[in-house]
Amino acid sequence: MSFQLTYSHVGESHADSLKRKEARLVDSSSATLTVEDEKGHDVDIAVITEGKDGHHEIEPLGGMPLTVNGAPLQRKIRIMSGDSIQAGELLIRYYAVLPPARLSWQSKALTCLSRLSLALLFLLQLLFMFWLPWRLSDSRLWEGAVAKQKITRAMDTTRQRVTKLLKTEDNLQAPPVIKLLVSEIALDLEERSAYLRLYEEKLSRSQRRRMVADLGKLNSLLDEIENGMDFPPIPTPDIDNAVKATIDKYSK
Repeated sequence: MSFQLTYSHVGESHADSLKRKEARLVDSSSATLTVEDEKGHDVDIAVITEGKDGHHEIEPLGGMPLTVNGAPLQRKIRIMSGDSIQAGELLIRYYAVLPPARLSWQSKALTCLSRLSLALLFLLQLLFMFWLPWRLSDSRLWEGAVAKQKITRAMDTTRQRVTKLLKTEDNLQAPPVIKLLVSEIALDLEERSAYLRLYEEKLSRSQRRRMVADLGKLNSLLDEIENGMDFPPIPTPDIDNAVKATIDKYSK
């Protein structure tokens, strides 16, 4: 198990204690603590080794008096994370570097779920930013709704015109053929209304266009009726020639 040693000095100011300290990371199973004496020579003061149980122990080497957490170090003892080692004015603090804990399957599942949620949220943001505005601007999306409105508006306008014609006094004096024609238009409108109530959502584009065109023709016919439409006179049947032709046919 690796450990870390941080170096500072006894009696340093509060401001200096907050500064970044010199640190030494040890990955080997043992490390020798070395300090400088008053003459500037390197002196080995202690050795830190890893025990069989994975914990570290510190043993003095006699180069300089030592204390661990304020108690004189005279023999090998177990050292714990956070313990302070003092040699003269030098203060060394020991920290055990523990291996990362293994994640449980619940934590892994929660991590995966969080990542998937973030990915889904990102895709939704892209959808609302790019695809949705493009889709809303597509005229084909509104073509069906516009065609329904055209058909409904044309049906209402045509029905109002037919109702008005049937209730006017001029219609009472109109020729029987005109009365019959207006009645047939009214019947056609009722049949179309019943058909639309059942199949309006299933109509194709071509059927909607044909419906609008047919209603346009009915309105054109109503225009002619309102403008005094005249039917050509019915020709007088030539009865004599018809009888003669019949007699000649069967007399041969």
